[in-house]
Amino acid sequence: LLNVIVNVKNITSKCLWLLAGLCMTANAQFNIPEYIRIGLFYNSTAKQALTISGENIVVKNESFEPLSGNSYSIGIGESGFLINDVLYQVDNLEFVSENNIIKVDDKPYRGFIRLLLTDKGINVINCVELEEYLYGVVPLEMSTGWPIEALKAQAVCARTYAATQLGKFEQYGFDLTDNTLSQVYGGINAEKEDCTRAVNETEGMVATYDGKIAEVFYFATSSGTTLDVKDVWGTT
Repeated sequence: LLNVIVNVKNITSKCLWLLAGLCMTANAQFNIPEYIRIGLFYNSTAKQALTISGENIVVKNESFEPLSGNSYSIGIGESGFLINDVLYQVDNLEFVSENNIIKVDDKPYRGFIRLLLTDKGINVINCVELEEYLYGVVPLEMSTGWPIEALKAQAVCARTYAATQLGKFEQYGFDLTDNTLSQVYGGINAEKEDCTRAVNETEGMVATYDGKIAEVFYFATSSGTTLDVKDVWGTT
């Protein structure tokens, strides 16, 4: 294991890494996004109908005056969306709550929700601040209760992964999925206090290699055989 010394906001901590040669930095020169778009439902899982609820939600589209309410039943109508059984002939909607918490079929998320109408149904996208997104990732990729330094290392890895995967699913209107096609994200229901602390204490930090944001990948099992990185990923 490589022992890496990290300095952020004059706080020094030690993290153990499995990947020798990486270092961690919060240098502003790197393109770390403030927001990230997470696909909750799309393509084969696209919704035919759903409910969006929360505190004082505003529904936005440039084609009509914003709507305001606490709960919306959304369906598909002729060339548009049905919002509480009223047809709006648009192909996208945004739902923004007053308190930054919004529910999709009773499952709560931070940020806001964007809906895109496709030939498969309704793509449901959670647009959320990167740091708040990580609140819902770290507990599912490394369990709560692990040593705080391990959780902080996971937070840095998850942030690095997100920063290097922007636009991977642009054809569907988002950056990453909420499952193992990207990294698992469970919204507010997944959040744990120690994991949130780990995210906050590493805010803005990413792993770097050779002066660039490192490409980091997940794997679940190993046969015991190792190969050079260029033989697996085609790069050095």
